[in-house]
Amino acid sequence: MSEKKDYLNQLASEIVKKPESFKEESFERVAKKQVNLDPKIIGIGVLVVVILAVVAFIFLSPKKIEMPDFVNKPKSDVNDWIKQEAIDPSRMVMNEEYSLTVEDGNIISQSVVAGTKITKDEKHTFVESLGADPDEIIGLADIANMNKDEITAWIDENKLAKTKISLTYSETVEEGLVISYDLKNVEPEQFKRGTSLTIVVSKGEAPAGVITLEDFVKKPVEIVEEFAKNKKIELKIIETYSDELAEGTVISQSIESGKTMKEKETLTVTVSLGKAVTVANFSNFDKSDVDSWVADNPTANVKLEEVYSESDKYVISQSLSSGKMMGKEDKLVITVNLGRPRLDKDYVGVDFRELFDWCKKTSEKGTDMQAGDWGSESIYSTTYRANQIMSITCSSNSTGEVVNCAGDLPVDARFSVLLSKGLEVELPADGAATEVSIPDFGTDKTDTAPATKGNADSIATWLSGLKFNYSFADATESHLEGLYLEDGTRLFTGMKINQDDKLIVKKF
Repeated sequence: MSEKKDYLNQLASEIVKKPESFKEESFERVAKKQVNLDPKIIGIGVLVVVILAVVAFIFLSPKKIEMPDFVNKPKSDVNDWIKQEAIDPSRMVMNEEYSLTVEDGNIISQSVVAGTKITKDEKHTFVESLGADPDEIIGLADIANMNKDEITAWIDENKLAKTKISLTYSETVEEGLVISYDLKNVEPEQFKRGTSLTIVVSKGEAPAGVITLEDFVKKPVEIVEEFAKNKKIELKIIETYSDELAEGTVISQSIESGKTMKEKETLTVTVSLGKAVTVANFSNFDKSDVDSWVADNPTANVKLEEVYSESDKYVISQSLSSGKMMGKEDKLVITVNLGRPRLDKDYVGVDFRELFDWCKKTSEKGTDMQAGDWGSESIYSTTYRANQIMSITCSSNSTGEVVNCAGDLPVDARFSVLLSKGLEVELPADGAATEVSIPDFGTDKTDTAPATKGNADSIATWLSGLKFNYSFADATESHLEGLYLEDGTRLFTGMKINQDDKLIVKKF
């Protein structure tokens, strides 16, 4: 027991015993060496800090620029300034106003007074002048009684940009006074600043100048005319024939080239009418002779008129006698023979108006042909429609001689015609007394064809094919359906109808 206790005491003492590493440390204060700063160094340091702060403020703060004075200066100066200072154009607002005092395109006002320091990101407003308001009513001054200086002052005072003064010489209006003006349909009291107006003012009488003549011989007369107009001289033109110089060429001038004359004096020039044309005797000319003469005289004013004639000669007449010298104003009409007239087609079966119109047309070429139904009454026909010619008899009105209508005709031919009153047809049979068969006549024929039994609609179709006029009416009973005259007469097989009849188709 005692041994065990001793062992425990020894173990406890070993445990209480501290190792070397657990010994308490000892501390010793070490005193730092005292440093004394130089006041000059401290001052320099502070100065550097201040300078850096100022530099940072300068570079980091928004840059300011001075606003120029743009009033009464062109808008382009503002644009140039914006570009030069690299300013965002959207920061500058440009408004527009009319102004009597500031010229168009110049600046009327600016929102920032000139000389003020501004930043580039500030927004500024300018007002640009549109000039004087063109729609403002000014009213027309009494310019007819004003002189040039007064009109000029009126224009300047009212800024009338579209009112102009035109100066011209005048022998009747004193210098500086108004000759004329044109308001172009504007009432004087409605005259606006923008209304166009030209006022013609006299420069007084034009001074007489001295003109040196040019050589106009063998030159076109138009050159002389232009010269006279530009130099303000009078021009007298005498025309005569010339075998050497073409028409319109100057033959001579009254004042020689190199000589002088004054304005408003008269220069006389002789101008060629071209080669003289002597009218021939055409009485025995044939067609080739006439054509050759016309071709050889291109300057002659010649017209060929064609007429029908029973004469054997080609030239019927001439308007100018042979041997006459044709002037520029002369016109030669040569009437030539077309021979005897002939019908241009067979007029049997043709509407009478066509023959009548043909006769009228040929009368323009010297005929006296006429057409009519003299001595014959028009009749109904199974072949020809109303006003179509059924037959023609041709004769001479002067001699009464009957001639062949298909050959040469007298110039006074008379065409006696037999005219159709229109188609007349017989109602065809169909085996039933109360009904009408409708043959197939085609579009415009009346020859009999196989019949087909029909009703009211087929009757109407048949009448339409014949180009007969008809109307529809109601049938009271089915067995009364059929074709009737206007007076109520019912039409049966074998009866005749014509184009003049007023037909009624009764339909159940």
